[in-house]
Amino acid sequence: MPLPTKRLLPSIAAVALLLGACWLSVFRRLGELPLRLWDESRLGVNALEMLASGNLLVTQYSGHTDLWNNKPPLLIWLQVLSMQGLGASLTSLRVPTALAVLATVLVVYIWGRRWLGTSVAGLAAGLMLLSTPGYAMEHVTLTADYEALLILWTTLFSFYWLDYLATGRPGAARLTGVFVLLAVLTKGIAGLLMLPGLLLFTLVAGRASYLLRPAVWQAVALVALGVLGWYGLREWAEPGYLAAVWRNELYGRASEAIEGHVEPLHFYFSMLMRRQYYWWLLPTVVGWAIGLRQPRESRPWLLAWFTLFVPLGLLLVLTLVPTKLEWYSAPVYPLLVLGAALGLQRIAQRFGGGFPGWLAWPAVLLIVAVPYVKRLRYASALIAHEQSKLPALTGRHIEQQAHALPQVRHYGVVTNRGYAPQYVFYRLLAARRHAHQADAVNYSIISEQPAGRVVAACGRRAQAQWQQGWNTRVLFRTDSCATLRLLSKPGYRALPQPKLAK
Repeated sequence: MPLPTKRLLPSIAAVALLLGACWLSVFRRLGELPLRLWDESRLGVNALEMLASGNLLVTQYSGHTDLWNNKPPLLIWLQVLSMQGLGASLTSLRVPTALAVLATVLVVYIWGRRWLGTSVAGLAAGLMLLSTPGYAMEHVTLTADYEALLILWTTLFSFYWLDYLATGRPGAARLTGVFVLLAVLTKGIAGLLMLPGLLLFTLVAGRASYLLRPAVWQAVALVALGVLGWYGLREWAEPGYLAAVWRNELYGRASEAIEGHVEPLHFYFSMLMRRQYYWWLLPTVVGWAIGLRQPRESRPWLLAWFTLFVPLGLLLVLTLVPTKLEWYSAPVYPLLVLGAALGLQRIAQRFGGGFPGWLAWPAVLLIVAVPYVKRLRYASALIAHEQSKLPALTGRHIEQQAHALPQVRHYGVVTNRGYAPQYVFYRLLAARRHAHQADAVNYSIISEQPAGRVVAACGRRAQAQWQQGWNTRVLFRTDSCATLRLLSKPGYRALPQPKLAK
């Protein structure tokens, strides 16, 4: 087998380093963070129910059509495919988003190398993205939420639009349309919010005439047909879907803050500077300042305008929307890190021109080391904090109970919250993996349970309430969780205690 040429070695080394960085920060502990409330757990339930029913059009929650989560099901389809191939688990639920993170990092590397001319510049951009707090965060890279997949598509269509404006290639415009459509099929209207920034960049760069070329209208037609096709098909499958989309996703979020997510107008800009991007803000500003002074139409000039105005456009759109959430601004960071890489490259050329080129590699690793390690520590602290909470304890207890008590297949899971999709997910997971039949029980129906009933309860308070209402036998215990058999109510003769099969 021939050895790689000397020209390929930098690319191979850069990709290897990025793969290793993604493994440490994303894949190594993929299933350790307990299932998170809201989107991730809701998506997990949607995926398990779609896997069980085979209905690929209508998502369900607890056996009913889910009109609360009315996003298109591209991510859910990928999660179902992952569970079919790898087996149902929290890890397989997160595999599609983890792969999306890896793909995004590699895309940033490829465009960084292409536009900045060296593999080390692309490597710097990729590593800076993985060490950016606004990207390497719980809701984006660590869970099975929408953002990682959405950011992959928004990054690709933004980069292909940049290529189209730089080269005029019709294929780049058509690919822009393909990835815009995939973004919409991932998270609905959120997939279009980057377009005003792209339009702003197009006008500032003096490329308005490019909007009138046939390839652009072909891309627009592709997106329109794809979007109308999906929403029309879904409404046909079960009417009422479009009304829910209008109520929850379009008019609802645009007219008022959903679920109390009210923030000041400067929310996204303040977060970017103070929390989410502070490590790389200075080199990004340097990249803009130097790039905008380069000859008009040059690559550094176009890249500086692109990394300035496309993120600015998205942030302005998000500022106008009443509902404000921290992760909504995450799509800007794959673009901004190219501006930061441009700034670092220009600083190195200005002050390090007399040093050997190979020094750039350890310099990049040294620059990103501290923020990258901080993101690893952030993930570890988050995992440790969440593993002690009741939903996580319940999920682990049910899985261990399946192995310790294989004869117990019918039981109740004590659920303390009104809206508790994590508990629903763990019960469906037990049904899929172990053929269990588990339902939710709470304190209000303690007295209504039949003698002989088995319940799994986590937390001393939960166990105490059941043991006050019943004479119980502990069948199995983990951490602060216990599987209890209800024998008799206090004051009545206890039922015989059946022996468990070994």
